[in-house]
Amino acid sequence: MNKKKRKVYFTIIIGLLGGLYFFSTMSVFSSNIFFAAQLEEETVASDPFEPIREKEAEGKVAIYFDESTKAGTVGDMLLVAFHTGRPISEIAIRLPQSAVFVEEELPKGVKITSITEENGWKLTTDIPRSDFLVPLVVDTAGSFPFEVAESMIILEIKEARETNPTDTQEDALTDSSDSTDQFYQEDKEDQLPKEKEIEGQIPDESESDPGNLYLLGDDVKKRGVANWVEFMAAMVDPTVNYIYLTASFQTNDNPRLGITGIDGWSSSANPNGGLAYVYINASRVSRTLIIDGLDTFQMDLRAVAICFRDSSVNPDSPWDITLQNLELYHGNFWGAIEYHDLNMSNQQRSIIRYHNLNHTGNQLFYGLHSRASFSGHSVSHQTPRYTSDFNASWMIHSNTQANFEINQIELREGANVEMSTISSGNLDFYNTNARLILGNNARLSLNANGSAGEAGGANIRFVAGNGRIELGKGAELALNTQNNSPAVITSGTPHDIRLMEKSRLSVTATNRTLYSHIFWLSANTHVTLEDSSTLEVEATNQNTTANIFHFSGTTGNLNVGKDATLDILTDSPQPVQRLLFFSGANNPARLTIDDAKSVNLQRTRPITTTTNGLIEGGGITAKNQAIRQWRHGNTGDPSDFQWQPILSMTAAISGTNTNVTNVSSLNEETSRGFASQFASRSQRLLFERIPDITVTIDPLTEDRTLPNAYTISGTANPGSYLRFQREGLMPEPTLETPVDSAGNSEYFHTQAGENGHYLLDLSDLEPFQYFTQGEVVTAQAFLDGKWAEASTTVEPIGDVDPKDPLDPDQPILPENPPLIPENRGFISIDFVSQFDFGTVPIRSSTSRYPARPQRISSVDDHESTERPNYIQVSDRRFLPNGWTLSARLSEKGFVSTDAFKHYLKGASVHLNNIEMVTSKENRSEAPDYVEAIELGPQNQVIARANENQGTGTWIQRYGNEHTMQKSVELEIPIGARPQATSYQGTLRWELSFVPGADE
Repeated sequence: MNKKKRKVYFTIIIGLLGGLYFFSTMSVFSSNIFFAAQLEEETVASDPFEPIREKEAEGKVAIYFDESTKAGTVGDMLLVAFHTGRPISEIAIRLPQSAVFVEEELPKGVKITSITEENGWKLTTDIPRSDFLVPLVVDTAGSFPFEVAESMIILEIKEARETNPTDTQEDALTDSSDSTDQFYQEDKEDQLPKEKEIEGQIPDESESDPGNLYLLGDDVKKRGVANWVEFMAAMVDPTVNYIYLTASFQTNDNPRLGITGIDGWSSSANPNGGLAYVYINASRVSRTLIIDGLDTFQMDLRAVAICFRDSSVNPDSPWDITLQNLELYHGNFWGAIEYHDLNMSNQQRSIIRYHNLNHTGNQLFYGLHSRASFSGHSVSHQTPRYTSDFNASWMIHSNTQANFEINQIELREGANVEMSTISSGNLDFYNTNARLILGNNARLSLNANGSAGEAGGANIRFVAGNGRIELGKGAELALNTQNNSPAVITSGTPHDIRLMEKSRLSVTATNRTLYSHIFWLSANTHVTLEDSSTLEVEATNQNTTANIFHFSGTTGNLNVGKDATLDILTDSPQPVQRLLFFSGANNPARLTIDDAKSVNLQRTRPITTTTNGLIEGGGITAKNQAIRQWRHGNTGDPSDFQWQPILSMTAAISGTNTNVTNVSSLNEETSRGFASQFASRSQRLLFERIPDITVTIDPLTEDRTLPNAYTISGTANPGSYLRFQREGLMPEPTLETPVDSAGNSEYFHTQAGENGHYLLDLSDLEPFQYFTQGEVVTAQAFLDGKWAEASTTVEPIGDVDPKDPLDPDQPILPENPPLIPENRGFISIDFVSQFDFGTVPIRSSTSRYPARPQRISSVDDHESTERPNYIQVSDRRFLPNGWTLSARLSEKGFVSTDAFKHYLKGASVHLNNIEMVTSKENRSEAPDYVEAIELGPQNQVIARANENQGTGTWIQRYGNEHTMQKSVELEIPIGARPQATSYQGTLRWELSFVPGADE
């Protein structure tokens, strides 16, 4: 019978020194056993991305305006922008009778000439262009058409705001740019150079947050200011882009005294509770500007608002002002710094930023076409009177102001902002394309106090169409409403409220007594809850018929997406209050639920009137939900009805009458019960997500001594059905269950238990086959209409790590391990000590010299770092039919390491105090072995395992804790006659066995 042999070779080095003979350390060379490893490569191919290009249609030139109306003021210059579908060099324009061109402000290369048609003009350019900016002045209030070719925009002109000028100096005309203004664009901060360490650019004595200093790049031009005059001098100096406070200050009693770069309309008084204005008109001084309080200083503007004329604008660098690390006080109801006096184009290109601002007083900003950006932690709280370092009780002007009247607000990633009012709403967005954008993980808290006031008393109001609220990933928006005003109100159309992944919108509404809906939404307003987002409304102490969500028109939607949560609670006793109201019956406006985590529509106070409805109008569409319903008056648990799973359903609602038009479930009885019982007229409706199926499959092995060589186990949803596929033999599944609403059934192998665990023992089934290395096994799980799949690849039998020869249950890290290849298979030599005899003197007679014990790096519960020398063998074959372990010296014996190759005749290795040990759990019979043996050139059997012997891992150790110092010895006979300084030899270890199916 043929045998396989696995061999490990070791080399012994012996050294001589001086007139005495010395033995050096013995080292081990690697075995001539080779194992092949197969590597699989994955190749991912992708098609090249081809950009999509739009081809302009030739022929008639299209004219585009950025808006349908253009607002302006009598006598002020107005910039009207339009665009053409392709470049042109001339076009006809018709002006209102009360309007004139400001020809000196036309861009270079553009001319305007009158034509014979009434109020007609021809605009010509020296080179064709497609973007135009026309400056004009209208001297009469009213609405007037401005025509370009066959297109038209309406000019809405109002009388100038009343002011109290101290002299008759007129405003300077604006500077304009020949480039097209971009009326809405996302803030380009992400395209700026990465924020870097710039603390060195802050005054040396400051340790404050650098904030927005990154906007200045490397070109920081600082100026410290300690009073109002110095501050304003820096504001109008275009060579300064970083103003930092060196002391707290307030505005002067005469705010214009000693100030340059301002116009004659600027105020000379600073009345407590009144209004004062300072108008910057210095030519082309706009720029990116940081105003920094260094986390130390206050600025009290009192009645003053800082305003800007169009003449201050440099078209190449519009106003971009940051207030940061500052404690700010002011009482003017136009804001501390406002952009309202800039024309619309200049407002749209300008931005105001706040970073770590602590603001107290009145409205923070007014600029109906402008943008604001927040970062860090900022607060803006209104109070009728404030106390600063300079004023114990300064009264603000008007208690009915919103925090912002603006077009766009952005909170950058991670920003935290709090705002409150006295008797007003919070954010008033006046124009089209308005935006409230919360970046990822940003937080905004709005508290609207009092009653009515600006913004219609709402936390957020959109006055015109195409508005948008967007909450980025993880963002939070908290709205605390006035008693009788909305949280959100929209006018115009369309609007979009979007909650992105894991964001949260929370509304708290208390003490509502009047007819004012909490979400009062115009036609074509869409509310979308994306993955894992949450929208929650808690309406307490309600005594009103007003609705929670009120969708006007027939095209609005409330969409609750995957894993999202909608939670609406109200305690109103009024039966006609609706949690969701859609105008009209059975129209496209509806509640859509798709794999939502939870949708809870709940009256917390018992309602006994059976005609009330949680939802009126529109309808409901839902997918993949478990639905529960409570009858009127039942405010506790359990529910009165429960249907699961509802794979899909559609219901039309007319008034509060519900008509289920479609329902799909795995059980016909469930479908019939839902269709007949589901109703909007109930105390509570709860839609809960049918959990996704998750399935895992435990690792599988070809090691037939382990259970996972013939069993499949893992986890899945409790009660789910499982079936398996493999490349080898697999028994047919026999467990039947329906898998779709049509009643179709499929077969499975087993079902997960209550704890979610499953186990399939293939050895109990026919046909049976053990798993083999590299085989792919797949588990498919099904429950409530959902599927999941997981696969694993059968692992090769793993190598056995070295064990402790004194405690074989414990793994160790031996020092100086041999170079044994990996992937050694079912039967292997796992480890063998490398004998080290050190350096010793040679005696004149035949003598033996002991090897040092095996050293280990660390081991638990043992203080000593020495162990007996040993060899470790493992046999993990399924059919163990024995093995033989033998060893011998190489035929050449010991050879000097120098060039002369002297042989040390007759040297041999003696192994004494031999013991065979294994782990406590190994019930196998020990192999046969001898207790002592001499290893010379002849092969010597040192252990033999017969059939059913020596299975598992066995250690042959040479000595124990008491005898290990003298259990491996090197014998040098008297006739060896060593002549060299060092010698080496090789020990050959052989493990032989009868091959079987495992091999």
